[in-house]
Amino acid sequence: VRCGQGSHKYISGDVFTGMWAEGIRSDGPGRVVYKRAGGDEYTGYFACHQATVTGIPATYVRHGQGKMVWADGLTPMLSREENLKSYEGAWNEDQMECEQAVCIYLNGDKFTGCFANDRRVRKGKGVMEYADGAVYDGAFEFDKRHGPGCMKYANGDIYEGDWRNGKRNGQGKHVDHSIIRKTHPVGTISNIDVTVTGDEYVGCWRDDKRFGIGCMTYGNGDVYDGRWDDDERAGRGTMTYGNENNEYIYDGEWVGVIMAYA
Repeated sequence: VRCGQGSHKYISGDVFTGMWAEGIRSDGPGRVVYKRAGGDEYTGYFACHQATVTGIPATYVRHGQGKMVWADGLTPMLSREENLKSYEGAWNEDQMECEQAVCIYLNGDKFTGCFANDRRVRKGKGVMEYADGAVYDGAFEFDKRHGPGCMKYANGDIYEGDWRNGKRNGQGKHVDHSIIRKTHPVGTISNIDVTVTGDEYVGCWRDDKRFGIGCMTYGNGDVYDGRWDDDERAGRGTMTYGNENNEYIYDGEWVGVIMAYA
């Protein structure tokens, strides 16, 4: 009679390694390599469901903490474009369901946060670390950025504010990254590095574009406070030009970057 630690290979080719008692797999920790699925592997806790009919074998489900690694990636059921490579967190009757899961995608992205009801979607608070270096820390709904959150883009830009369906929508602040430019001042023999401050926008957004009322402070000191449409100045607004030698203000209508004089 099998008892204690051991391995068993099923007719399907799957291999279970774990504890046995009186010839039967025990509840608790174990490891399964799913050969029929191309080498997928689960390491963690199982629960046993005994059959109610004589002669029918018991079934085992992933239940409790565990890590699943898919050899070729798991195709998602909803909106994630990248396949899921691994999931580490809680399981409930063979379903991924965890408030603090760690998920790795085939493209190198990493998600830490809430996974909902085995729908393989991010929901609630979470942190997404993208392979290109961008990081989003905030709310998710149906696998998309949705609600308050902060995105630090790979190029250094930062957006903090409202999101809806994966895009900036509502109130938010976007700061362009500062850049370093080479300049050759008169009277010098070599270039020097000069840090140029990026633009900063605070106001309304619609579908990833500035829309409605907002204030833009440009890196050169100019400030525009007014209406926006499709990412451009449009409608009533005030521009304060920051030229120290000749500062002036325009208050009126705008069409894009052009003053719409009456």
